[in-house]
Amino acid sequence: MDSLYGEDGDAGFPPANELAEDPLERSEDSAADEERQAGVDDDEIQEAMSRLGDMDFDVDDGNYGLDLYVEAVGRLTASLPS
Repeated sequence: MDSLYGEDGDAGFPPANELAEDPLERSEDSAADEERQAGVDDDEIQEAMSRLGDMDFDVDDGNYGLDLYVEAVGRLTASLPS
């Protein structure tokens, strides 16, 4: 197998600051900051977590988390006062 397979020798490298951090990895602090900026506070999150009860968020639903998301939305919607 060629060790350079899949690499474009003419492409160059991204800037050093982009190499230093993983764009897909968010810290807990930045996630909380984004939630606050969107208008979601800690009390709302705690309320939603209590409504979801013992739901297992680590389960592999075989559908990239979509089934888990639909179940969570269903539980939250059903728990809201009418």
